[in-house]
Amino acid sequence: MARPRVTDFSTPFTISLFFDNRDYLSKGDDLGSIKLSVWGRRQSKRKRYSTKLFCTAEVFEAISGQYTKAKTGKGRGAARKVIDRPPLSAQQKNKLKLDNRILFNKIESLVRKAESINDQSICKTLQDFENEISSTSSTNFFDVAKDVIKKHNDKKQWKSASRKTTTLNHVKKFCNNDNLDINDVTISFIKDFDSHLTNKKCSINTIAGYMTDIKSIYKHAIIKRLISDKYYPFGKGDNYSIVREETEKEVLSSEDWIKLMKFETPYPARIKALEMFKLSYALNGANTIDILTMLKTDLTDDQIKFFRKKTEDTKKIKAKRVVTKTEFIDLMIVKYGSEIDSPYLFEMLDYRKFKLNTKETRNKVEGINRRWNKQLKIIANALEISSISMMWARHQRATDYGDLGVSEEDINNLYGHGSMKTTKRYLHSLPKKKIVSAGAELDKKLML
Repeated sequence: MARPRVTDFSTPFTISLFFDNRDYLSKGDDLGSIKLSVWGRRQSKRKRYSTKLFCTAEVFEAISGQYTKAKTGKGRGAARKVIDRPPLSAQQKNKLKLDNRILFNKIESLVRKAESINDQSICKTLQDFENEISSTSSTNFFDVAKDVIKKHNDKKQWKSASRKTTTLNHVKKFCNNDNLDINDVTISFIKDFDSHLTNKKCSINTIAGYMTDIKSIYKHAIIKRLISDKYYPFGKGDNYSIVREETEKEVLSSEDWIKLMKFETPYPARIKALEMFKLSYALNGANTIDILTMLKTDLTDDQIKFFRKKTEDTKKIKAKRVVTKTEFIDLMIVKYGSEIDSPYLFEMLDYRKFKLNTKETRNKVEGINRRWNKQLKIIANALEISSISMMWARHQRATDYGDLGVSEEDINNLYGHGSMKTTKRYLHSLPKKKIVSAGAELDKKLML
C-alpha cells in the first residue's frame, strides 16, 4: 500500500517580503511597493498582499536584507529602466534603517503578525490567512494614551497623568510625528526607542519609567480589544524586558544627623525648608502634600489623624495615619499655623485658590516641594553630608525605627504599605549596618 501524502503541515505558509517596482508609481518613479509574499504549502499557491507602503530599492535592501536593482522611468514593464547598483555596505544599511525607522517598524510589525498566525490551528488556507492578517484595525497609539491619561485625571492621579504626558512627548520626538499606530509599537520599535533615550543620556531608571508607561498604554489597548495580546512586546524570552537599576542612597549617620540638626543660616527660605524636613520626619514621613493640605479637623488634643494623599485614591480600604503630637510638632503648628478662616492646619496655601483634591493644588504643591528640595540640597552641600530631600525624611524615619528595634511588621503597619517589599526598601541601610557591625566583631578574633 502506498504511503498517504502528508499535507497536515505544522506551519502551512512560507512568508517573505517582495519589492514590486515593475510599474511606475505616482509617488515617485524610483519607488516600489512593499508586499508580503505568502506561499501556501498545502495549496501550492502564492499570494502577495499589499502593505500600502513604498520605498526605494536601497531602503528595501536595508530593511529586508534582499538585494534588488533599482528601476526608474515612467510607464510599465519594459518602459522602466533598470539601474545597476552595488550592494549596500553594513554601515549604509544601518544608516538607512535609522533614517527610515518608522517604515522599518511598520514592516517588522506586519511580519511579526504574519509569523504569529502561521499556525495550523489558526489558518489552513490562504483565505484564512488573508482574513486574519487584515483583522487588526488601525489605532493611533497617542489616542490610546490620551484615554489612559484621562482615566488618571478622572481618578485624580495627576502625577501618573503628568508622567505619561512626558513619556508621550519623548515618543513624539523620537517618531518625529504624532501618527504612530499601536500595531507599530513592536519589539524593534521599543529597542530603538531605548537606544534613542540612551544616546540622550537618560538614566536606566528614567528609561524604565518611560517603558513602563508604554507598557501600561499597550495593556489598555489589549483590554479595549484594540490589539491582540499575541503581539504584546514586553516580557520574557525574545520580548523586551524592562531593566531597573537598584539605587543605593544611604540615610544619614548619627554624626551627620547632628550636623543637620545644628545647622544655622540667615536665609529664611533655607530655615523653612529644613523645618519642613524635620516636620515630615516628626509626622512619620508625611510628604509635602500631606503637610500642606493637613486640616485643622485632623488635629486632636494629643494626636494628628490624616489620610496620606499619595494613596487615598488608589487604595480600596482607606486608613488614617495616626501621629502622636510632640513638642516639636506643637512648635511648628504655632509658628506656621493658618488664619482662622482657613481649613488648612498650616498657612502655606491660599485656601480660597487651592482647594482639596484639585489638579491646581497638586501642581502648586509640587512647585513648593521642588523649592524646598533645592534648599535642602544647598544645606547638604554646605555641611558635606549625603543629599537629602523631603521624601528622604520618610526613609530616614523608617530606618531609625529599625535601629531602635521596631519590627518590620510594625513599621509596615505604621507606614501603611501594601507590601512588606515596600517596607524593606525603606529599611535598605539596616542589613549593611548589621553586616558592618558583625564584620567588626569577627575581625576581633584576629587580634586574640
